[in-house]
Amino acid sequence: MTETSNTAATAVEKPVPHRPVRIITGCAAYDGHDASIHAVNRALRETPNVAASTELIYVGFNRKVCELVQAAVEEGCDCVAVSSYNGGHNHFFPALVRNIKEAGGNSVVVGGGGGTILPADEELIEKAGAHVYGQKWTLENLAKDVILRCVENCDESRSETEIVSAAISGAKWALGLILNAAEESCWLEANGGASTPRGLKCESLMSAYLAAAKSYNKQGKLIAVTGDGGAGKSTLTDEIAGLFSQDQPSGTRRNLAILSIDPTTNRGGNISALLGDRIRMTNIYKPNVFMRSVATRIVYGNFPPSLSKMLSILRAGYFDLVIFETPGTGQVGLDFAPYKPDLLFYVKTKEFGSVHIQLEKDQLLLEADAIILNKIDREGSKALCDQLQVLLAHASVCNPNQKLFPTVTKLANNPATVDMYTWMCKRLSFETIYKFTGVDPFSTLKFTSLVPHSRRSYLGLVVDAVRKYDTYTANQVKLCRTSGLAACDSYCQQLMAGWEQTWEKITCNKTLYYTSFNGLKIPKIAIPDRDDTAGMLQFLLEEGLPGCFPYINGVFPLRQESALQTTRQFAGLRLAEHTNERFHFLSQGVPCPRLSTAFDGITLYGDDCDTDAGSIGKIGEGGVSISTLDDMKILYSGFDFEKISTSMTINGPAAIILAMYFNTACDYMIEKYKKQHPEEVSVVDPTLPGPGSLRATDIHPEYGLLCSKVQEIRDCTYCMLRGTIQADILKEMQAQNECIFQEDFAVKLMGDVQEFFIKKHVQKFYSISISGYHIGEAGATPVQELAYSLSNGFTYLENFLGRGMGVNDVAPNFSFFLRNSHELEWLVSGPVCRKIWAVALRDIYHGNERSQAFKYHTQTSGRALQIPEWESLNPVRQTFHALMALMNNTNSLHVDSADEPLTTPSAKYVRQATMIPNFLTVEAELLRAENLFSGSYAHRTIRKGLQEQILKELEAIDQEGGVGPATELGYHRNCIATASCQYEYDISRGKRPIIGRNVCVLDSATLSDFGGGTDASAGTGLHVVRPEQTDWDKQIARTNAFRARNSTVAPAWLAHLRTAASSGANVFEVLLDTVRYASLGQISAALREVGGSFRQMV
Repeated sequence: MTETSNTAATAVEKPVPHRPVRIITGCAAYDGHDASIHAVNRALRETPNVAASTELIYVGFNRKVCELVQAAVEEGCDCVAVSSYNGGHNHFFPALVRNIKEAGGNSVVVGGGGGTILPADEELIEKAGAHVYGQKWTLENLAKDVILRCVENCDESRSETEIVSAAISGAKWALGLILNAAEESCWLEANGGASTPRGLKCESLMSAYLAAAKSYNKQGKLIAVTGDGGAGKSTLTDEIAGLFSQDQPSGTRRNLAILSIDPTTNRGGNISALLGDRIRMTNIYKPNVFMRSVATRIVYGNFPPSLSKMLSILRAGYFDLVIFETPGTGQVGLDFAPYKPDLLFYVKTKEFGSVHIQLEKDQLLLEADAIILNKIDREGSKALCDQLQVLLAHASVCNPNQKLFPTVTKLANNPATVDMYTWMCKRLSFETIYKFTGVDPFSTLKFTSLVPHSRRSYLGLVVDAVRKYDTYTANQVKLCRTSGLAACDSYCQQLMAGWEQTWEKITCNKTLYYTSFNGLKIPKIAIPDRDDTAGMLQFLLEEGLPGCFPYINGVFPLRQESALQTTRQFAGLRLAEHTNERFHFLSQGVPCPRLSTAFDGITLYGDDCDTDAGSIGKIGEGGVSISTLDDMKILYSGFDFEKISTSMTINGPAAIILAMYFNTACDYMIEKYKKQHPEEVSVVDPTLPGPGSLRATDIHPEYGLLCSKVQEIRDCTYCMLRGTIQADILKEMQAQNECIFQEDFAVKLMGDVQEFFIKKHVQKFYSISISGYHIGEAGATPVQELAYSLSNGFTYLENFLGRGMGVNDVAPNFSFFLRNSHELEWLVSGPVCRKIWAVALRDIYHGNERSQAFKYHTQTSGRALQIPEWESLNPVRQTFHALMALMNNTNSLHVDSADEPLTTPSAKYVRQATMIPNFLTVEAELLRAENLFSGSYAHRTIRKGLQEQILKELEAIDQEGGVGPATELGYHRNCIATASCQYEYDISRGKRPIIGRNVCVLDSATLSDFGGGTDASAGTGLHVVRPEQTDWDKQIARTNAFRARNSTVAPAWLAHLRTAASSGANVFEVLLDTVRYASLGQISAALREVGGSFRQMV
């Protein structure tokens, strides 16, 4: 006995491994820059030799403090890791730390933001309790440090009594800790630690809560949701959460808990889990909803060992309904019997295979109470639905109450989803405000399709048309060379016979020659020798005269003289008055200013400046803060709307901002009219009008003019205005992430704007600027940027044509927005895009010359700018990019400022950037020859090569089903991410030379002598432009004053807006009135109720 005891006493016990650490990752509020956090996610999962395995709860981009706090306490996480590249970090991180503590959480907070977080900022944030990872941290070291911080973060200060008491009252932090105990208890049991003090403490806490929860005297209903991977389980659960939150028929709040299970995986020996269901859910951040992400913690396991315990805790009384969602399933059924769900939902899509064979094997089809056939907007779903109905009818002996619901759960307020929810309530004996709609789910699909089904191969048609035109051109030129012009077809003969007359007509009263400073006289447009018939035909077919098909040399005969006086320089900083001051600075001496407006992140996401208390520091950061019509009027104060052209870079809330701009211009013109006709002005009535309260013969209470006269002035103003609104929601989904509404509703709003433009004859304002620039800045190659821009443009065209608009009413209101950098492709980007667009619009869509013209704005590449030696080297890069853009005959140009990698551009460097194109077009003489590369063999070769690559990319998108399906599948995002990684890899390995970074690098001593550096503090003369406390206070006060002034009428206008949006009416027409009385945030919230919030993609 003694010997045995001594042996046992001296044996070394195997230590219990630390439980997996739980880390929430995401992007800060009003920030869509998610590339870096994706890299961190991968590093956290793949870095070897760490202290514990990881479970990452990825919440996506644009996460407000309140959302991150709710996620932190519900998930019981060890750490919240946030990337913040849009500024405001000095307030965001301290607010996050403070609010997590106030909510009862104990998570470590870490973050990063590249060069935007200066060393002084890091010090401030560290003092507030968050840790910042600067640019010198490698991803591997960062991952190790984060995990170590999680392991060391252990707070045992709360007593069992305190936790149980709080949980019984519904405190989310306490429920999160009890669920932690359930998971850790099972972990310890599996690893031989059940009898350790920690294991016993976990069991005690759970038992104490379950005993106390008996006071509820009820058990929550349980629904199990299962289905194939990617079938839409999370989206279905989220729609149920949204309907359940609104469905409070008795006036008392009903509570919902969600457990969302994802698999644990083994990645080369690293055990980890990526829990990504939160990213798809938009209805969970509500007081009555509790959401928990759960890892199986067993590789190849379907259910986590802790599931029974967690369900017992959640069903014990506080929650009326509990939903648990399984990982994606295959044909092998799952055994739900141990969990005893009240209902089993099985989510399927059309991709489940051959009906007669595959469905017969599916056990869950026999056991499920409800089968949700999701994504029925995909081709072939109706036939499969019919087959399922037949199969289920034969199988009804197993489950006679079984029900099939064909639906599209991604659509907000979808009638089929509402019917499914109503059926669910009746089966669970829940009282509900909803009723069965009786709508055939397939009958609504034509209203939600991005491109009409009959036109699904539209990109393939474009590719075929361009190649067909090239073949035609080559054949005709060959005929002309071998057999003379007479052997060519009639089109070529007419082209040759009439080109001189055409050129004379379109250049009438224009100076066609330039005499250099030293007396050399050259033609502005150089053409082939007139005696070379074949050469001239080739020129006319391949390139065309400037302003003529196929527009290789530009959409206008000659560059506009006004282009020599100004550029469209991007501006936006602090409040409206500060940006207005910058606009006037840029417009000095310019008779017809071309303004370009940058908005802050809060505005870009459609919120008011005070929506998120933790993001006050983001007001006016990186752009101007606009919350109300009052702000918009200040922004453009002092400008004559009859002379200016205004561009606004905004997408999600574009229709709302455009309505504000139109009102600002109309009010300017109305006041001008009143000064000219004082005899028509009556006393202004202080009473604000409600919807439908004014007739044409009434005196308008705000203007003192007849309502008919007010409308007349407004209509004339609409026709007069010049400018562009970006409004490119597809690009946002593919690259930049500034989305606020669901895709179908967002595109519908764009169509409403264009429909209004047609109705009011608005022909000088572009309703959309299809933006490749942001795709490129997100990491795309030049080919990808150009191909995605063109394909998005064709998609919008197809959508608008599908609504009954005419091609010549739509296409002229389209513009494009591309970047220019120093890769070879940018030498020919403009000519190639102009040709592809022109051929497609002429030969497929039969558009006129205005429709065929591909008009675009260029911005030099911000991504190409560098921090090392930024003051010396960035202007060199900017100048070359600008030169390339002007040689492409871009229609307008913005040059980035040298200090942009570090701060909002200061006046000094904005002036420098503005003068670069003016130098190139006024002081330098190179660009006086406007088709400098016309006829160049090298230029033609590069052009053909780029065109073919773009066509191949269009074919790839076409094979995915077009832009809509490809975007939904993440095709664009995957391609961009791959290209971006390759770009950074090539730089790090020296394959892509970057002067000052990996080539011609100065040593630190020399760099110091130059006054420069390699980090965010680099450079002499750097003036960091940021908003101040007085700015934030002033903007919030101004917004509050607007809302208070309109508080009596705003609810009526918002209700009117919701009605219009629900009924399918033109929302933009209603917005033109609503923005006068409701703020940006109020309007966005009202529209989200109808159109739904954007669901992020994993």
